[in-house]
Amino acid sequence: MNLYHFCAPQFLEGIQKYGLVLGSTPVVVGDKIGFMQGTQWLTIDGSFDQSWNGRVSIKYDRCAYRLDIHIPEDKMERLWTWSRLKGELQVQCGADCIVEGFDDPAFCRAEDWRIYLGIIQPSWIGEVVPRPGGPNSDLVVANERDASHS
Repeated sequence: MNLYHFCAPQFLEGIQKYGLVLGSTPVVVGDKIGFMQGTQWLTIDGSFDQSWNGRVSIKYDRCAYRLDIHIPEDKMERLWTWSRLKGELQVQCGADCIVEGFDDPAFCRAEDWRIYLGIIQPSWIGEVVPRPGGPNSDLVVANERDASHS
Protein backbone atom coordinates (compact mmCIF):
# COMPACT_ATOMS: atom_id res chain seq x y z
CA MET A 1 0.00 0.00 0.00
CA ASN A 2 1.33 3.44 -0.93
CA LEU A 3 1.03 5.97 1.88
CA TYR A 4 1.58 9.71 1.63
CA HIS A 5 1.74 12.75 3.87
CA PHE A 6 1.47 16.27 2.48
CA CYS A 7 3.06 19.32 4.04
CA ALA A 8 3.73 23.02 3.60
CA PRO A 9 7.26 24.26 2.81
CA GLN A 10 7.80 25.71 6.28
CA PHE A 11 7.36 22.27 7.90
CA LEU A 12 9.41 20.11 5.54
CA GLU A 13 12.82 20.51 7.19
CA GLY A 14 11.48 19.71 10.68
CA ILE A 15 9.58 16.66 9.41
CA GLN A 16 12.67 15.36 7.64
CA LYS A 17 14.74 15.87 10.80
CA TYR A 18 12.28 14.67 13.49
CA GLY A 19 9.62 12.73 11.58
CA LEU A 20 5.88 13.21 11.94
CA VAL A 21 5.36 13.87 15.64
CA LEU A 22 2.73 16.60 16.02
CA GLY A 23 -0.34 14.99 14.42
CA SER A 24 -3.61 15.25 16.29
CA THR A 25 -7.28 14.50 15.81
CA PRO A 26 -9.91 17.03 16.91
CA VAL A 27 -12.61 15.63 19.19
CA VAL A 28 -15.48 17.22 21.09
CA VAL A 29 -15.04 16.96 24.86
CA GLY A 30 -18.10 18.29 26.64
CA ASP A 31 -18.74 21.67 25.04
CA LYS A 32 -15.13 22.20 23.91
CA ILE A 33 -12.93 20.90 21.14
CA GLY A 34 -9.89 18.96 22.29
CA PHE A 35 -7.20 17.05 20.47
CA MET A 36 -6.13 13.43 20.55
CA GLN A 37 -2.35 13.70 20.24
CA GLY A 38 -0.02 11.28 18.47
CA THR A 39 -2.23 10.60 15.46
CA GLN A 40 -0.30 11.11 12.22
CA TRP A 41 -2.56 11.66 9.21
CA LEU A 42 -1.68 9.88 5.98
CA THR A 43 -3.55 9.17 2.77
CA ILE A 44 -3.53 6.53 0.07
CA ASP A 45 -4.34 9.25 -2.50
CA GLY A 46 -1.11 10.60 -3.98
CA SER A 47 -2.79 13.42 -5.90
CA PHE A 48 -1.71 16.97 -5.05
CA ASP A 49 -5.36 17.97 -5.44
CA GLN A 50 -6.43 17.23 -1.86
CA SER A 51 -9.91 18.58 -1.13
CA TRP A 52 -9.00 19.60 2.43
CA ASN A 53 -6.13 21.84 1.30
CA GLY A 54 -7.13 25.49 1.55
CA ARG A 55 -10.66 24.77 2.80
CA VAL A 56 -10.06 26.11 6.28
CA SER A 57 -8.59 29.34 7.62
CA ILE A 58 -5.02 28.15 6.94
CA LYS A 59 -3.84 30.22 4.00
CA TYR A 60 -0.79 28.37 2.82
CA ASP A 61 -0.39 25.37 0.58
CA ARG A 62 -0.43 22.30 2.85
CA CYS A 63 0.18 20.16 -0.26
CA ALA A 64 3.36 21.85 -1.47
CA TYR A 65 5.26 18.60 -0.83
CA ARG A 66 4.20 14.97 -0.94
CA LEU A 67 6.17 12.62 1.28
CA ASP A 68 6.18 8.90 0.56
CA ILE A 69 5.82 7.05 3.85
CA HIS A 70 7.13 3.51 4.35
CA ILE A 71 5.93 2.01 7.63
CA PRO A 72 7.86 -1.10 8.66
CA GLU A 73 5.84 -4.30 8.49
CA ASP A 74 6.13 -4.89 12.25
CA LYS A 75 4.52 -1.46 12.92
CA MET A 76 1.56 -1.78 10.54
CA GLU A 77 -0.88 -2.73 13.32
CA ARG A 78 -0.66 0.92 14.41
CA LEU A 79 -2.00 2.09 11.03
CA TRP A 80 -5.77 2.53 11.22
CA THR A 81 -8.39 3.65 8.74
CA TRP A 82 -10.28 6.82 9.63
CA SER A 83 -13.52 4.83 9.98
CA ARG A 84 -11.87 2.49 12.52
CA LEU A 85 -10.48 5.39 14.60
CA LYS A 86 -13.77 7.26 14.39
CA GLY A 87 -15.67 4.18 15.55
CA GLU A 88 -13.29 3.61 18.45
CA LEU A 89 -13.51 7.26 19.51
CA GLN A 90 -17.31 7.13 19.41
CA VAL A 91 -17.31 4.02 21.63
CA GLN A 92 -14.93 5.66 24.11
CA CYS A 93 -16.26 9.23 24.16
CA GLY A 94 -19.76 9.10 22.71
CA ALA A 95 -21.37 9.42 19.31
CA ASP A 96 -21.04 13.21 19.27
CA CYS A 97 -17.28 13.36 19.87
CA ILE A 98 -16.33 13.78 16.21
CA VAL A 99 -16.07 17.41 15.12
CA GLU A 100 -19.08 18.16 12.91
CA GLY A 101 -18.29 18.01 9.20
CA PHE A 102 -14.82 16.60 9.81
CA ASP A 103 -15.50 13.57 7.65
CA ASP A 104 -18.10 15.15 5.38
CA PRO A 105 -17.59 13.71 1.85
CA ALA A 106 -18.06 17.19 0.40
CA PHE A 107 -15.01 18.32 2.38
CA CYS A 108 -12.72 15.34 2.12
CA ARG A 109 -12.27 11.78 0.95
CA ALA A 110 -12.22 10.16 4.38
CA GLU A 111 -12.09 6.66 2.89
CA ASP A 112 -8.54 7.47 1.72
CA TRP A 113 -7.29 8.51 5.16
CA ARG A 114 -5.02 6.38 7.30
CA ILE A 115 -3.98 7.37 10.80
CA TYR A 116 -0.76 6.11 12.32
CA LEU A 117 -0.94 5.93 16.10
CA GLY A 118 2.51 7.07 17.16
CA ILE A 119 5.49 8.76 15.55
CA ILE A 120 6.47 8.38 11.90
CA GLN A 121 10.25 8.10 12.12
CA PRO A 122 12.40 10.18 9.72
CA SER A 123 13.85 6.95 8.31
CA TRP A 124 10.34 5.94 7.18
CA ILE A 125 10.11 8.96 4.89
CA GLY A 126 11.05 8.09 1.34
CA GLU A 127 10.85 10.32 -1.69
CA VAL A 128 9.83 13.96 -1.17
CA VAL A 129 8.03 15.27 -4.24
CA PRO A 130 7.36 19.00 -4.72
CA ARG A 131 4.03 20.03 -6.20
CA PRO A 132 4.48 20.33 -9.97
CA GLY A 133 4.65 24.05 -10.72
CA GLY A 134 5.39 24.94 -7.09
CA PRO A 135 3.04 25.74 -4.20
CA ASN A 136 -0.58 26.60 -4.98
CA SER A 137 -0.23 30.29 -5.85
CA ASP A 138 -3.83 31.11 -4.85
CA LEU A 139 -3.05 30.11 -1.27
CA VAL A 140 0.38 31.79 -1.23
CA VAL A 141 -1.04 35.07 -2.60
CA ALA A 142 -3.86 35.01 -0.04
CA ASN A 143 -1.33 34.42 2.76
CA GLU A 144 0.92 37.28 1.61
CA ARG A 145 -2.10 39.61 1.24
CA ASP A 146 -3.34 38.76 4.74
CA ALA A 147 0.16 39.27 6.22
CA SER A 148 0.42 42.74 4.67
CA HIS A 149 -2.82 43.80 6.45
CA SER A 150 -1.69 42.74 9.91
